[in-house]
Order: sequence, then C-alpha cells, then structure tokens
Amino acid sequence: MLGFYINARPYRELLHLRDKWYKEKKGKTIKVVPRDLELTSTTLLFWYLGDGSLIRRRNDETRVPHIAFATNGFSKKDVKF
Repeated sequence: MLGFYINARPYRELLHLRDKWYKEKKGKTIKVVPRDLELTSTTLLFWYLGDGSLIRRRNDETRVPHIAFATNGFSKKDVKF
C-alpha cells in the first residue's frame, strides 16, 4: 500500500518571507514590495518563474521577445519603487 502525508506545520523561514511580502492594512492583507529587496539575477529569475512571461510580438521587426513581470498585485507606490 502506498501512502503519503502533507506536513502542514509552518516553517519559520516561510513565515518570515510571508511577513515581508504581505502586510495587514485596514483589516485586509495586501501584497507589498519589501523595501530591502535586492534585484539580483536570481531574484529576477524566481520572479519570472513565478509570475513572469515572455512576450513575442509578430509585428516587431526585430522579433526580439520582451520579458514581462506581473505587478498587478502591488500598489502603484510599490510598482514605482
């Protein structure tokens, strides 16, 4: 018989990351950009893998694709930062 289980116990490291990226405001949980965020090649890779896309436009003469990062979950202030 094959079985499995899910360990639902929270890990401190993950909770620490959640505390950095989500804040309580007026009874709601909102997503924020941590002010100590360093944009490194690894950070950008993880962001791309988690919430990015490669855009290829047919009408572009150079045919060079563009990388897009989803930021619609953040406030305008955080996007500008």
